[in-house]
Amino acid sequence: MATELRHALQDVLGDAYTIERELGGGGMSRVFLAVERSLARRVVIKVLPPEMTSGVSAARFQREILVTANLQHPHILPVLAAASHDDLLYYIMPYVEGHSLRERITFDGPLPVADALSILREICSALAQAHARGIVHRDVKPENVLLSGGHAIVADFGIARAFEAMSYGDRLTGTGFGVGTLGYMAPEQLAGDPTVDARADVFAVGVVAYEMLAGRQPFVGATPHALASAYFAEPPTPIDEIRPEVPPSAARAIMRALHSSPAQRFATAGELRDALGPTISQEVPRIVPRHQRAAFAAVVGLALVGLVSLGVLGWRLKQDATAGPPPERIVLAVLPFKNLGPADDAYFADGITEELTSRLASISELGVISRTSADQYRASTKTLKQIAGELGANYVLEGSVRWERAANGEGRVRVTPQLIRVRDDSHLWADRIDAELRDVFTVQSEIAERVAGALAVALGSTERARLVARPTESLAAYDTYMRADRLMTRDIASPTALVRAAELFADAAREDPKFALALAKLSMANLEVYDRFIDHTAGRLAAARVAADSAMKLDATLPEAHVARASLHEFDRDFDRAIAEYEIAQRARPSDGAILARSAAVLARRGQWNEAVRRVERAAELDPRSLETNMSAAEGLMLTRAYPAATRYMQRALAADSESVHQHLHKARIELAQGNTAGARATAHGVVQRFGAERAAGADGFEALIGVLDTTDLTALSQVSQTAFGDKLGYFLWRVMLFEFWRPTLAAAYADSVLAAGQHLRETDADDYRVRGVVGRLFAIKGDRDAAVRETRRSLEIMPITRDHMAWIEAAEIAAGNYARVGEQEAALELLDQLLRVPSLMSVERLRTEARWAPLRGHPRYQLLVNRSRAG
Repeated sequence: MATELRHALQDVLGDAYTIERELGGGGMSRVFLAVERSLARRVVIKVLPPEMTSGVSAARFQREILVTANLQHPHILPVLAAASHDDLLYYIMPYVEGHSLRERITFDGPLPVADALSILREICSALAQAHARGIVHRDVKPENVLLSGGHAIVADFGIARAFEAMSYGDRLTGTGFGVGTLGYMAPEQLAGDPTVDARADVFAVGVVAYEMLAGRQPFVGATPHALASAYFAEPPTPIDEIRPEVPPSAARAIMRALHSSPAQRFATAGELRDALGPTISQEVPRIVPRHQRAAFAAVVGLALVGLVSLGVLGWRLKQDATAGPPPERIVLAVLPFKNLGPADDAYFADGITEELTSRLASISELGVISRTSADQYRASTKTLKQIAGELGANYVLEGSVRWERAANGEGRVRVTPQLIRVRDDSHLWADRIDAELRDVFTVQSEIAERVAGALAVALGSTERARLVARPTESLAAYDTYMRADRLMTRDIASPTALVRAAELFADAAREDPKFALALAKLSMANLEVYDRFIDHTAGRLAAARVAADSAMKLDATLPEAHVARASLHEFDRDFDRAIAEYEIAQRARPSDGAILARSAAVLARRGQWNEAVRRVERAAELDPRSLETNMSAAEGLMLTRAYPAATRYMQRALAADSESVHQHLHKARIELAQGNTAGARATAHGVVQRFGAERAAGADGFEALIGVLDTTDLTALSQVSQTAFGDKLGYFLWRVMLFEFWRPTLAAAYADSVLAAGQHLRETDADDYRVRGVVGRLFAIKGDRDAAVRETRRSLEIMPITRDHMAWIEAAEIAAGNYARVGEQEAALELLDQLLRVPSLMSVERLRTEARWAPLRGHPRYQLLVNRSRAG
């Protein structure tokens, strides 16, 4: 249908415009990005599908839209044209680069007060001009406020009035109710009063202001009747009780705008603007755009036509291809220094490389490729230009290391570094440095300073201090530390190597109790050992905390000390303190991709998706060959439904390591989320064929693809033995999932087995949302509705979205499936609606195709959900 509409619209537009692609849409409109050929500019075309417009007054629709076309204001997005052809109605608007206020609230939560009030003033200024000319917007909401270049632009002026004029209001919002969006319509507008005036817009602006500051609307009601009741019940909590930092004048103005009686509100938006009081800062707040190379660089069309909205729409597109390239930034790759001594001494050359990378990464004007990516070229036969091209670097530092150690621990070291500009293969600087072994830190700092000088990078006093810092005065401790670090960074997949690394870090700290870096790494190693259940004991966790505290006391400027403390805060779900620690570490080492990726994960758990994606994509630029970083970027972009960008990062992850099952499974899940069931089935089948049924079955996440497999693969998987899972409980649970929609009688039998074998977990982990959710699923499969509902509700109580966004995504999807199976359709659909409104693994295409949602398909609300062309 979408393709037919696009072709019909292109036929109507003729040669004047060329449609590039559909941006999205919802309710009764579809939105297309097009190029106006005569002016070579991009525009957005919003069109009503023909099946929705039969019999309406197209001429009146055009007249109502064009009444507002002459509004001229820097914060108003104009309508360029409105036209019709047969049953096709459409209007054309400028293309705007930025994102919507809805996106910012959804991804970042409540706004800083200064930002919210600045946006509010600009909305009011736009509306004030319209009100002065007798024009009422009628559908002010976050979707209709675009943020571009640090300013707010109000869109869709007059559109709601145009729809109201077309004489099919009953079909829009239900008999007896006006045109608009539930939650933002004033009481008189909701009641269908045909004489609504500017005070209805003032009310809507009050709702938007409240939502920007509180993160939620002041009135809640799922239906017009329920919302009308809420308007006249108790007034909402005063905004300054939720955000005490809101200036008193602004707080009073916002609450007055929300009054249920029009007579008690401001007469116009201009009066509301004037009542907000003085600005907090004369500086215009900068609304930071997402990274230019990210799939999240947004080209925002206009928000939905003025209808009762069931969804959140944010169009995320690539940046304008006509924009000029940004200035070249210095990006440096430090390739592994060659070890010219015995093979057993390779760790020392690796230590030199790591230390140089870390020191140079502390320079704010440099972009430094992470060690994990550069390390992959240790024995490469590729040219420097090929390596630099793959890493995205324009300069390369390489060299060799030879060292000799005497019996008394003394010795000498020779380092021969050379800095190369890639584009012309010119050597900017080269040297041979011979020094006493005890001066190895002086050698490292000298090289870093010489590199900065050759690149004409200015160093501040703090950066210079970091370049010359000596982590320890003990060569023995440093030698032990380098051995541990090599295990930690190169053999992290091995539990044995990880435990040994922790032991060596502890040895280094004993050899020099003031060695803060060793203590910080000891903390991180211990936490990893604990969290991966290698040694899941209270003693191991306590040791991680002690080591982090000790490192911080010794050197509060050390980035690793802050990373260690942040990791523990994250483990404790104290995300605010975790982010604060990561920010300190990032300021000290701005080009450290690992710190960026870690902080991005915490931001995602806090629900701050814009910034999380920006950071993880930046981390992937600094660590372009890293499996882990590219997987993180792919997963983050999949959650935010930027599927093409997620696919690109997944391809990079596969290029880094194609022998891991996980990347292939995740590729299939991205295909499934886009509705490419055949592609997901082929990828999942390839995993079974390439890696074998046993390895596939034991891979984390494979159960999500069971529903797309054919009988041949299902039969092969059903023959997998218990050895693939390690214990009986995991094996039984796997068979429940395998048979759930294939052989439900067997699934119910195995569900009984899991409940019996896992009774101890239900008792010891009663407050684990995953345990509760899975137990609810087992009861649902058995047909025990009451037990399934009880366990499912408890899982959601344990893990609300406010506690951990990422964990809630998992809890909510499990719960929705449980509710769907036992006939709790409303509860299931409410959760699915929420999942589609925020970043999650749920997509409209999954909702359409997956077997678990089959019990919902006759419900009207299900139809509304799957009819969304793009979930917000």
